Amino acid sequence: MADLHGANFRQLIVSHCRLPITDINRLVRLVSFDAEVAAHVDVAAGTGGLLLQASARAGRNTGVYYQEFFIPPTRRPLQFLEFEPQGG
Repeated sequence: MADLHGANFRQLIVSHCRLPITDINRLVRLVSFDAEVAAHVDVAAGTGGLLLQASARAGRNTGVYYQEFFIPPTRRPLQFLEFEPQGG
């Protein structure tokens, strides 16, 4: 797991599995962090933050990965870059 911390899953999958990522879907919503999540992001349980859910596909029907990102309150702006398909 330590090797995957901060890794770019899209690049890993394209390079190691030779699966072209054709679509990434991102959903963002406000949530209250439960105790487990709060401990990981160093805030009090019940703190509000963002939940970013990302899922990727190769072709129409092949699910490649699903990720959840818990983003605590911050004054920093967040940028969500556009996805550019790789491979063919």
